[in-house]
Amino acid sequence: MDILHVVHGYFPALGGSERLMQRISESLVAQYSDRVTVYTANGYNAEAFIDHSQPLLPPGEFELNGVHVRRFAVFNRLGKP
Repeated sequence: MDILHVVHGYFPALGGSERLMQRISESLVAQYSDRVTVYTANGYNAEAFIDHSQPLLPPGEFELNGVHVRRFAVFNRLGKP
């Protein structure tokens, strides 16, 4: 089965939901041989969406433990520059 997860953050970004989504995605690959793709932002933490000084991860595509990850640049931050 092909599965697409669209989430605000994914490992190695910090946070509980990021870690949970990683575990779910990797479990689907390992246990059921599903093809899992994750679309996510490149913020290292949730604050990256509102604070321009927060660190970012590089945008792009990579494979992590059988999960295809596509990381997009955060471009619509809610905070003031």
